[in-house]
Amino acid sequence: MSGSGITPTDACMSAYVQIKTKRSCRWVEMKITEDSKAIEAGDQGARDLGWSDFVAQLPKDACRWYLYDYEWTNSDGAKKDKLLFVHWAPDNCKVKEKMLAASSKEALRSKMEGVVEVQGTDLSDMAEDQVKAKVCK
Repeated sequence: MSGSGITPTDACMSAYVQIKTKRSCRWVEMKITEDSKAIEAGDQGARDLGWSDFVAQLPKDACRWYLYDYEWTNSDGAKKDKLLFVHWAPDNCKVKEKMLAASSKEALRSKMEGVVEVQGTDLSDMAEDQVKAKVCK
């Protein structure tokens, strides 16, 4: 359980398994329900969409978490991929929502093995070169 008492639904965990094992989509959105009692799975991005498409759909004033199946080619020409856990808390978001998202994040993140965490508060944090540098460490 998280510090907020909000926990992920079974649908969140199912979405994690689907993107990790079946690579069924490019990303999965996760958000706190309107009644603030759980974390639910939301929209998904099609496999043919890329990082710029993902960044373009980030909400301007709402906190979200995403699982993103990131693919790149390394300097040796080998194709690589890594599952990212993206914590998006834009500067325009209400303080209460940011606090609730921050205190609930670990309940979700702790159930997801083998992910690289990326955090962003504005679009400059989501620059692909920065994300790639973090993933390639």
